[in-house]
Amino acid sequence: MKFQRIPKDFLQSIHSGSRNIPTLYFHPNSLVRELFYKRLETICELMPDDSEKQNQIICDFGGGGGVFLPTLSKSFREVVVLDVETHEAEEIVKRYGLTNVDIVPGDALSNSFSDSYFDIVVAADVLEHFKDLRKPIKEIRRLLKDSGLLFISSPTENLIYRLGRLLADIKKPPDHYHNAGEIEQVLRKEPFIIIKKLFLPVNLSILGLFSILKAEKEIS
Repeated sequence: MKFQRIPKDFLQSIHSGSRNIPTLYFHPNSLVRELFYKRLETICELMPDDSEKQNQIICDFGGGGGVFLPTLSKSFREVVVLDVETHEAEEIVKRYGLTNVDIVPGDALSNSFSDSYFDIVVAADVLEHFKDLRKPIKEIRRLLKDSGLLFISSPTENLIYRLGRLLADIKKPPDHYHNAGEIEQVLRKEPFIIIKKLFLPVNLSILGLFSILKAEKEIS
């Protein structure tokens, strides 16, 4: 599955100004944009083959920015976005004519989907925003089918990450409560099985700015 990037001018034009929706996809620094897109492109590379995905349902958990939607829409039977703020996602659905995308505004932890509804859940730089990590991870586990897959991107918050944020003049959001290591610890306890772990842009924990996890819901 090849990731489809969205023109930065369009993303900037539809941005609501909310600090909850990432602006780094249209950041003036091309290296920042490249790194942020690389997270999603890496998740795409770790996903099942297209022949498997065509009958599957995927949830973009906290995906109100909508940047992943044109790509997911091409491969999956149904795409669901859960987020409090969905303006950008709605605009992207309109622009690209995505007929198999269902946008569900509201608290992602209080959705009405039945247990085991989704084959795959993506949470790209979302979980660090929850003070109590157990709540979103338990909800994702509820939503996933047995042996369903979860893809997570999260900031390492290591020394290199903090230095990069300083050089790019990006302030740490006040609601970044957790780093990638803390998220992984809670994930393993819920329980999920870690199938693959990568770091970007260099696949070393001490140099990586982002951690990418591919996990499977363990059948308890």
